[in-house]
Amino acid sequence: MGAARGLVEVVDDPAGEIALRLAAAANAGAQLALTGGSTPRIAYQRAAELGADWSSAKIWWGDDRCVAPDHEQSNYGMAKAALLDRIEGEPPRIHRIEGELGPGPAAHKYEEALRGAFPGATVPELDLILLGLGPDAHCASLFPRNPELGEQERWAVGVNSPGMAPLVPRVTLTLPVLNAARNVVFL
Repeated sequence: MGAARGLVEVVDDPAGEIALRLAAAANAGAQLALTGGSTPRIAYQRAAELGADWSSAKIWWGDDRCVAPDHEQSNYGMAKAALLDRIEGEPPRIHRIEGELGPGPAAHKYEEALRGAFPGATVPELDLILLGLGPDAHCASLFPRNPELGEQERWAVGVNSPGMAPLVPRVTLTLPVLNAARNVVFL
């Protein structure tokens, strides 16, 4: 994916490595996409402690569930509590998936925000995307055998029937967006 095609790196302290990469990306004013899960939570907490300058960073999400931002299953809510609320100084520019709108409207609004941030682009090139890999091999909310996996034109899509629990509709970046990233870190 992106500039790091073919590169595989295994680290002893994944949360620490992710925290360092996030801080470096923030200091560089990067466009980055966050993920959910327990490992990222620890990394986000550690990144908040590194004193990075987040003021020029732009934060997106690879996916989120169609729940309120303060819901316990919200990837945004987790990142807000673990990282965003703990940043000292000027905060980054946040581009939240508004999942509470429902999968179709939220995906449309999210894609409009992406297209506004990357005018004229065939596909946006985010500087860093963090991704997990589910037990069924899904990443972001692109599930095996779901039609959203084959989407090539849209940048964000609604997922009405996720392939695993929690069976909550979601919004996800599409495979072309994930593939275009300059750096992808799988947790």
